[in-house]
Amino acid sequence: MFENYIKKLVSLDEGEEIRYIVHHHKITFVKTAFKILLLPILMTVFTILFGFSFLESILNSSIFSLLTLIVFIIWGTYSIYYWYIWYFDVLVLTNKKAIMVDQKSIFEKKLKTASLSRIQDITTDFKGIAENMFNYGTLLVQTAGEETGLKLIDIPHPQEIGRLILNLKDNETEEETKEEDENENNKLKKEEK
Repeated sequence: MFENYIKKLVSLDEGEEIRYIVHHHKITFVKTAFKILLLPILMTVFTILFGFSFLESILNSSIFSLLTLIVFIIWGTYSIYYWYIWYFDVLVLTNKKAIMVDQKSIFEKKLKTASLSRIQDITTDFKGIAENMFNYGTLLVQTAGEETGLKLIDIPHPQEIGRLILNLKDNETEEETKEEDENENNKLKKEEK
């Protein structure tokens, strides 16, 4: 299902195939998950410290139940919203290009594409203890003619992803060379006839 969504989103050219889809490192969602879990934890601690009898004395039980339901609906919506943004913010590597899907919100996303043949340099950056410990960081893909290139933050194993991109670039160059050689050979054969 996810791959079909990506195929529709990035509109592949003829003969183009998705080779890899790279998500953010899972550890990067921990900070957001902690914020998400903070509300139920605080509600539970508050209830344990002050007890239900205290809360029931402030509010009658039906209002308390309704407020609890509303809080958990908001909490659930917040959780799904941030998971969605984190999960669908990806790097798509095809046999012809690298596509960064920057998911800003549920209804806003930004696509940035770099042709593999235009990639000139790949730089990796690890900042801080967590990035070095869990092997995630930033990958900067410099392309010809573009000022910014692709900047991919919090991806797992950025050095390996960089090598993958360079391997895909080399494979694309080899395929283009083979196609050009075949076209040249076909022209020569036609001229000989």
